[in-house]
Amino acid sequence: MAGDPDESGATGPWEFPECPHFRSRSRGHDRECARCGLAELRVDDEHPLLEEHHLSYSGPDSHEITVFLCRWCHATVHDSWGRIDDDVGPDPEAIAERERRRARQQAELGFEAASERDDRG
Repeated sequence: MAGDPDESGATGPWEFPECPHFRSRSRGHDRECARCGLAELRVDDEHPLLEEHHLSYSGPDSHEITVFLCRWCHATVHDSWGRIDDDVGPDPEAIAERERRRARQQAELGFEAASERDDRG
């Protein structure tokens, strides 16, 4: 709960998700990079593809605002030559890493394409 509990309207009590600047950090499986759109794919304890980037830190008169960026976009933004609102696609390394994880996940689940099955005749 935020705001003044004794007030009504915009200064009154409200929940952080009602704030247009709030970014939820627990959106579950629908997380993707705010810059390039790369979707998160977690496998075991591997380093996540997405990281939180702070747009604003919490203080006495404000709250923390974060967005998800893939590791590659996060590095680009921190190197100061990329912006969050750039119109870019995922880095080829990011796509390769995501596909490597997807292949590993499918292998762990016992996925086998029809073309790969043994002839059991």
